[in-house]
This record gives sequence, C-alpha cells and structure tokens, in this order.
Amino acid sequence: MQLWLGDTEDFYSKLFAYLKRKFPYRFKAVQLVGQNTTDVSIYHETIVALEQVHEVIRKIVNRSAPTRDEYETAAKKNNVENVEQAQSIIDFYQKLVGVTTPELGDAYKIFYRNYYWDSLLAHYVKFIEEHPALYEKFLSSRNSKKNTLDVDSFFSFIEAYQAAVDLKEGEISPSLKQDIQDQNDAYES
Repeated sequence: MQLWLGDTEDFYSKLFAYLKRKFPYRFKAVQLVGQNTTDVSIYHETIVALEQVHEVIRKIVNRSAPTRDEYETAAKKNNVENVEQAQSIIDFYQKLVGVTTPELGDAYKIFYRNYYWDSLLAHYVKFIEEHPALYEKFLSSRNSKKNTLDVDSFFSFIEAYQAAVDLKEGEISPSLKQDIQDQNDAYES
C-alpha cells in the first residue's frame, strides 16, 4: 500500500513536483488560446494551491499548526515581532482558502474527485461539504479591506476540522484500499 500512499514530507514534495511537471499550463495562458472549459484540464495554479492546502492540512493532522492561543498571545503584544507572528499565522491558514477563486474552483473539484486516493485531501473536502455554514464563516472571517479578523469564526473552523481529523484519523475506505492494492499490483507487475 505504501507505493501509492506516502506520508512523509519528501513523498509530498516529490508528488507535487511531479504534478507541476504533468500540469505545467497556467490558466490565463490557456484562456488566451480559447479554451474556456475547466472540466477537462487541471492547471499549474491548481496544483500550487493544492500543495499549499495540503501543507496546512498535514500540519493540522500532526498537530504542528499554530493554535488560537498562539495567535491571541501574539496579537495581544503590540510589538513588531508579535504583529508579524500573528500575521504569519493568519497567512498560514489563509492557504486553506487558496482554491476558492472562481477560475480555479471547477478545476479543483475535478482534481479532488479524480485523485481521491489522498485521504488527507478527501477528508478535508468532505468536512467542507458537510459543514458549509462553518466554512462560509471561515471564508468571510477576514476582511482585508478593513484589515480585521473575526478570530472566533476563523479559529472555530480550524478547531472543528482538527476535532474531525482526530475522530477520523487513519480511516481509509475499503474501496480505496482495494484501488490502492490494484494500483500496487499493476505497478509491481
């Protein structure tokens, strides 16, 4: 099973490097040559956004992601270093929003439906689909025009996702296990 399902940083860096080579075309370049359908292509920007989302999800799963307490501690102290730390925590979690731009939305949906073997991404997508109101609050929690953050809405989504991850840790569906085994058998033969 480990041939197709790695869980190390090295595995994921190689996986996303491969995907970037496999899908090198940028969305705007393809638009300029007249292709308007996103249901038949995956674009370089999609892979980059997925890589960023995956990085955040992996850190949430292994509990190395910044917490609400770390953010609040940094936000309370009003010196330059702590303001930068608070902003870096917000920027870190904003990567979870990276795939919601309209032009990449369809390509992202096609990607996660066809590359469902990635249990981290599959669980994240399922969580979003099961909790749309919570996700919408997360998306609207940051007002970049006013440079404000609704801390409770922002971190409620992160904490709820962390709890869901803890409950589903290591869970792989039987059909996915069979698909992985079939791919491993084909690879070995």
